[in-house]
Amino acid sequence: MGSLSDQDLIILAGNTAYYNKFVDKEITVIPDVGTFIVLDTTTKDSGLNALTLQNTTTKEITIVYQGTDTTQVPDITTDLSLPGTVPNNQLEDAEKYFIDQSKAYANQMNGNEIAVCGNSLGGALANQVAVNHPEIRSVTLNPAILPGDLKGNHDNITNYMSDGDILTKGEKALGMGGQIPGKHVDINTSLPGFSNIAPNHMGYINDKDDPTAQHDVVINGVSVPFGADRFLPVSIWGDTILEATFTPTGKKIKIDTQALRILKQKMNNLIIENIKVAQSCLDNSTDLVESEGVKIDDRKQRLEVGLDEMLASTWFGRLLLGQGSLQQFEEELSPLGTVSGLVLEVLDSIRSLPLISTIIDYSIGTALHINPLAGISLILVDTFADVEEFLRRLAKVKREDIPKLLNGIDNSFVDAVVEELQGYYQIVDTNKELLTTQGLDFGEKVGELATAMEEADKLYESGDTPPAITLPPVVQVTLDQNSSYLKVNPLQSQQNTLDNNCEEFAKAASNYLRPVLESLASKLNQISMAIDTAVAELNVGIVGLGTLKNNNLFFLLSITGTIDNAQDFLRTKISEIQDIQLSVDGAHAATKNLQDNLYDLLKAYRPFIESALFEGTKLLSVMQFNKEAWNIYTNMEVVFRDIQYQLSENESKAVDAMSNVARDFGENLLIMADQIKRGSLDFV
Repeated sequence: MGSLSDQDLIILAGNTAYYNKFVDKEITVIPDVGTFIVLDTTTKDSGLNALTLQNTTTKEITIVYQGTDTTQVPDITTDLSLPGTVPNNQLEDAEKYFIDQSKAYANQMNGNEIAVCGNSLGGALANQVAVNHPEIRSVTLNPAILPGDLKGNHDNITNYMSDGDILTKGEKALGMGGQIPGKHVDINTSLPGFSNIAPNHMGYINDKDDPTAQHDVVINGVSVPFGADRFLPVSIWGDTILEATFTPTGKKIKIDTQALRILKQKMNNLIIENIKVAQSCLDNSTDLVESEGVKIDDRKQRLEVGLDEMLASTWFGRLLLGQGSLQQFEEELSPLGTVSGLVLEVLDSIRSLPLISTIIDYSIGTALHINPLAGISLILVDTFADVEEFLRRLAKVKREDIPKLLNGIDNSFVDAVVEELQGYYQIVDTNKELLTTQGLDFGEKVGELATAMEEADKLYESGDTPPAITLPPVVQVTLDQNSSYLKVNPLQSQQNTLDNNCEEFAKAASNYLRPVLESLASKLNQISMAIDTAVAELNVGIVGLGTLKNNNLFFLLSITGTIDNAQDFLRTKISEIQDIQLSVDGAHAATKNLQDNLYDLLKAYRPFIESALFEGTKLLSVMQFNKEAWNIYTNMEVVFRDIQYQLSENESKAVDAMSNVARDFGENLLIMADQIKRGSLDFV
């Protein structure tokens, strides 16, 4: 493993990858990662975009695969083929690019293996390469699925999946997580709201003109730090990203003066900074709850947009619901009808050759008597009719079922939310200040303890007996958990209303849409089976034509050239329809998967529906500020879990006592996180 951490590769995958102006052999500085030389950039007809970077210090080489560009038809086509079983050309190009770069720079890596990384479709490309080459490391952010049945542990692959990413939620709801190889690590980095769907997925607010830019997100006019790597729970004494389920075990590090200095530095440079960000977010939440006055008005339209976003995030949605995707789907499949007509013409021309009709049955059976593709044209007509029917039903769902989400929700609903939250946030505001004080005090005490240990070391080295080191008095903090405002969930009634509405909506919409999905999946399966049959029959025909060509009588009739041309033509058409079959199989898998999991998908998008309900009100900003603070507190608690473990049972009583302070602070972080979430409905 090289010196580039997973955190570094997340930045390259989600942010650096989308900069489109890299120049070969150019030196570029990527903040928080390092200085790199751009060894190579590539763009292929398949839609592949990738670049090869080399760290100027360590000489490590990283291949960064760019994610989906929705303006590129090849990217959309690749997305659609992923649910199938045959790799698309873009996957093949990614593999070839890796091999070419490995050979080109084999002698320039100081013994390091190449690492690969990517986001979205780029993550799928990186993982495909790593599946084929288990000796290399792949780190991805919110990756797309891979085709086929993936077997093996793939310990060389780590996938970081944001809690509010629309693609990740869809993949899990549709049961497709098994098509993402390697380790899955859930990370708390996202923010609620439809305007944050793309940033949540990419992990960053990307700037194609500036590879170093990591723009903040603006909430109610306030700039808030944003980025997939920004608040990750990274070990204090290493670069390991700690999982939420992390349980400290194993050998501990040596807690000496240097270790405490590192802890003090990290407390100052990152943890305390994050605490202050969380403090600022909750200050803004409190102010907004007290001043909220904006009413919900155009909720239905926002919910329609929300439903489109939900379905568009699925492979089926990319197939049929994205801009220009339906036309692209029809253009992908329509050539089957054209090929059918051309094959018929060639077969007719063969059958019309002199004397052919008298021996065709004897020499090649019935392969050339019929057009094996004839029935596909009729199925295509029915397939496109099913697509139109799905779109018609979807429009009806928007018209008739979306209003069910608004049952019992009017302007008084918002007023009730505000009223319930005002008293609650008085307590949260007070607890937040106490927690901030405790965190700042912990950092100070670590510094004082490090100084005391350093002085003791000096006395010991000079031959003097150092005094016993004791922990300086710490700030004792007890968060309020007993206020009457905290006894119950302040939004339980509103929560129940939304839950019931979402349940009814999911049932009604899935029951109405599922039959047409079933019909469409059946048609696509029929097309694929017809292609299999046609390919088999055409191959028999090609062999039979070879038999005719070798017949001396036909040689004398000088028709072998015609037969050669016919064979070449049929082989070309077989290749063409097999390419189309890739899209058909991908579309069938995507349609069948949505058919089987539509209800779960609609249920999984419950938080996005809530965002739509509150879009345009200050309450959405409250949820966004709260989610930012919640991200910080939950991630920080994981870090303090490790700090407490490393400091515990130390031979120094002062260090061991410090572990108890770390434990208490971690427990308070969890209390605050729980109080924030209960006062925010179910944010993403």
